[in-house]
Amino acid sequence: MIMANRNEVETVSDTISGRTPLTDETFCSAAILADRLESIREISPAFENVSFSPDMEALMACEMAATLG
Repeated sequence: MIMANRNEVETVSDTISGRTPLTDETFCSAAILADRLESIREISPAFENVSFSPDMEALMACEMAATLG
């Protein structure tokens, strides 16, 4: 499971760090990670306070703005 997440994590991390530009692939990877986090939260209350970094939250807000814009 950890290896399955590696590509999405790397894609988002590379964009946040400035190594790669913001692309549709970045938004898709962020959405996959958000879905996985939500699934984990549903499985166990121990994860209900787990959240994304401020940089990831900003990336997701950018995605929402692009979708609405």
